[in-house]
Amino acid sequence: MLRKIHLLLQYRVALEVVTARVLPLDVATRQGAEWLKFQSEDGSVSEIRLDSIVAFEESARHPT
Repeated sequence: MLRKIHLLLQYRVALEVVTARVLPLDVATRQGAEWLKFQSEDGSVSEIRLDSIVAFEESARHPT
């Protein structure tokens, strides 16, 4: 079950490890793999395979 909690996510893209604060939107299974759809802080929506995730932790909202 997804909760509306932001994550500090580290994941592989080619040979690079990307670190981003994201809001998970959906998890899906297709083509024999699990996928995470998330929204980045800039509002863009991306999707990655779960096996590309290196690390994650819950991330508190930035103070306003």
